[in-house]
Amino acid sequence: MGPTLRFSSRYGRWLTVAAGAAGVVAVASIAATDGLAAALRALPVTGLLVLLLWAAYWRPEVEVSDGGITVRNVWRTAVIPWPTYRDAEVRFSLRIETTDGAVEAWAPARSSGSARWLSRRGPAAPALPADDERVDGTAEDALRAIVDRHAALARAGHLDRAESAVATGAVHVARAWHARLLGATLVLLAASVLVLAA
Repeated sequence: MGPTLRFSSRYGRWLTVAAGAAGVVAVASIAATDGLAAALRALPVTGLLVLLLWAAYWRPEVEVSDGGITVRNVWRTAVIPWPTYRDAEVRFSLRIETTDGAVEAWAPARSSGSARWLSRRGPAAPALPADDERVDGTAEDALRAIVDRHAALARAGHLDRAESAVATGAVHVARAWHARLLGATLVLLAASVLVLAA
């Protein structure tokens, strides 16, 4: 019925790329000045910092599709089927109310006060893309996409039996921890502590 839109931060992606490049330069510099053994000792700390920046700024996104909303945060992902959706708003971040409680979205970022002031006085917000696409939009753009998609699905009759599906427990919000990310973080953290303590 509609395109799959993925809202994330372009700034966060550039920051992650810059951090990765800085990490490579730092390790190469240590190898050139202090030798390969020193560079190998620097790898866990550098790897941990780059991994945490990737998890915080590259990976988070809000996906809006005909099937529902997927909120990928730093440590967890929540999949929100449309029947469980109740409301959404932007406070400090995008907040989605569901039958299973609220889900906060780490990305995309809320627009600045000056950007909101200009958008009220300037031209209308740009149209969302018609095809599946990653969108460098704000939390307000993601909110608009969520509200518009829910309204379109409801008008088309796709949510007619939503309440009964939720009431019987057939449809619910699915939350999952990012186990591999947590494992990698713990391994690199332990290795960093060992290196720094040695």
